[in-house]
Amino acid sequence: CTIHDGLTTLFWEDRWLHGQRIQEIAPLIYSIIPQRTRTTMMVRQATGDGA
Repeated sequence: CTIHDGLTTLFWEDRWLHGQRIQEIAPLIYSIIPQRTRTTMMVRQATGDGA
């Protein structure tokens, strides 16, 4: 997944972090995030600048 500006890449669901999803890297943290947040938060929102 290519991030580009971070406005269309889902932080929790897309494979943007070294080709992996957050769920694969940190499953316990992922499990406590509400589903609505997981399906709406973009990388840019989560990181502040999309970096």
